Amino acid sequence: MSITTNTEQSKAIALRNSYAPSQITAEYSVDLQTIAMSACPTIDCCTKIQSPTLATLSLAYPGFETPEGDKVENTAISWMQGQILAVCNFVNVSGKLSDWQLNSLCQQIVADYPNITMMEFVLFCSRLRSGRYCSFYGTIDPLLILKAFSDFMEDRKKDYWRKSEYDRKAKEERDAEEARKNAISWEEYCKRHGKKDTTHPFDRIKEKFEKKAAPKPKKVETTEEIMKQAKWLVSETFEKVRETYSALFEKKHGCTPQEYIERNADK
Repeated sequence: MSITTNTEQSKAIALRNSYAPSQITAEYSVDLQTIAMSACPTIDCCTKIQSPTLATLSLAYPGFETPEGDKVENTAISWMQGQILAVCNFVNVSGKLSDWQLNSLCQQIVADYPNITMMEFVLFCSRLRSGRYCSFYGTIDPLLILKAFSDFMEDRKKDYWRKSEYDRKAKEERDAEEARKNAISWEEYCKRHGKKDTTHPFDRIKEKFEKKAAPKPKKVETTEEIMKQAKWLVSETFEKVRETYSALFEKKHGCTPQEYIERNADK
């Protein structure tokens, strides 16, 4: 198993220099499964408990063989095995996981989900034994546990997204409140920056908008312009055009083009 990011390596060294493996495993014992769901109703609540990730734990205390030939298990793997065995004992199934199945299952979880914290894994086991993701009928199936862990990861993604959105909105509200507290009038701003008698920029925008939105005055036609239209219609040779526009002319001016010419001939 190889999880070798620089950040995880640094955290692993710090953890190894501060705690013995037994201290870490004792702090996150199987007894936590009993209270994990009440302490952490949503997965993001696990961040309140600063626990190492599986990657950090695995790197801090890797498996090795002593000079005498004795094998020391990877602490992350052995700790996870204890947590899963506690679930198996709780549900009281007759078909237990073999040592090989249990070891392979834990190795795969660490490899696939190295950034899961110890507290999150405890919460997963607590939810698993409560029947949150699946039920065991007579035997413990590693594939069923991996499927349940995948469902747990989906819940984790939703919970952290919800927390992120909540934090973002809370920050926006705090920033807005802070801005309101520190706000000054436009007159005070101009005074501080030496901008005497300067129009507020919003006033200029408002004025421009009002001008744009104001209805344009209707153009008043002069007698000369109407006369030109009337003469054009009278001289128009295309009958359809003459009839159509003459009707519009009469509706607008109250007389035919010819009548308008005759009435205003001396003007």
